[in-house]
Amino acid sequence: MRLTPVLNILGILLAMLAGTMLVAMVADLAVGHHNWQAFAISALITGFVGVSLWIANNETAHLDLGLRQAFLLTNGAWISIFNKFFCIIPSTTTSSHRYSNK
Repeated sequence: MRLTPVLNILGILLAMLAGTMLVAMVADLAVGHHNWQAFAISALITGFVGVSLWIANNETAHLDLGLRQAFLLTNGAWISIFNKFFCIIPSTTTSSHRYSNK
């Protein structure tokens, strides 16, 4: 089983997640909050890992996904993107953990 197509697609998904973190950073900066730096750091870390995975595994000849690779891709996407692997970085890098305006 070849892992390069799975890692290639996971790298693209992580790079897309870094782009959405940049959108959140711009929105936080526009409002005037000082926590925009957390989104910038998170986008840099996530983007670096994503682009590194994409560049290291960029093979256009073998992008066919088998059944095992599709299951591995689904689990890898849920673990790395949707489950607190890279999405938790902004909340761990903020200096204040105040979630309400009170």
